[in-house]
Amino acid sequence: GHSGRGTSSTGVRWLQSVLGPNYKVYSIDINGFVNLDDVLTLIRPKLAVRVPSAITSEMPKPLANWEFIDVNPEDAKQYASSIIVVGPNRVLVDERFENLITELRNKEVDVTSVPFDDVVEMGGGLADFYVPLKRNYDHEMNSVKLNKEFFIEKSNEILETIKTFDYAEFFTNAQTLVTEKINTLMNK
Repeated sequence: GHSGRGTSSTGVRWLQSVLGPNYKVYSIDINGFVNLDDVLTLIRPKLAVRVPSAITSEMPKPLANWEFIDVNPEDAKQYASSIIVVGPNRVLVDERFENLITELRNKEVDVTSVPFDDVVEMGGGLADFYVPLKRNYDHEMNSVKLNKEFFIEKSNEILETIKTFDYAEFFTNAQTLVTEKINTLMNK
C-alpha cells in the first residue's frame, strides 16, 4: 500500500530487489490510511475485503477477478477492514461491524467476532495490534506448502489467547509505561 506515509516508491523498489525476478511487487495507491491492511485484506483466494473509497489506483492484475466485500467510509474510519486472517477462510473481526460479519459469513467464511472498540481510540484496528510472538519462517517462506493442521493449530492458539485477553487492562498498562518512559526521557 503506497500512502506516502508508510510506504514509498523507494520501499517498493527495495522490496522488489530483495525478492528478485521470480516475484512481482505491486503497488496499490491508498489515501487517508497509512497501511494497506487497513483498506485491503485477502480472506482466501478470490475473496477480499476492501475500502474502495481509500484505494486510488487500479487493482493489480492478479486481483482483477476477485470478489470484494466493500466497507463503507464510516466503518472504514473505525478500521472495520483491519481483520486478522488466522487461517484459510478463518478470520477475527471487531464485533461492532455486524454488517461485515454477516457478509463474510454469507460467503462461508468462519468468523470469530471479538470486542475491540475501546482499543480503536488509540488508533488502528484489530490487525494493527497483532504481532506474532513466534514465527516459523520455513512455513512462511513456503506458504504454498503449508498444511491444514498447521493453520488450524495456529488459529486455535490465537483464538484461545484472544478470548482470555483483557485488552483494556493491557493498553492501560501500556499507556502508563509509555508515559513513564517519556517522563524519564524528558527529565534527563
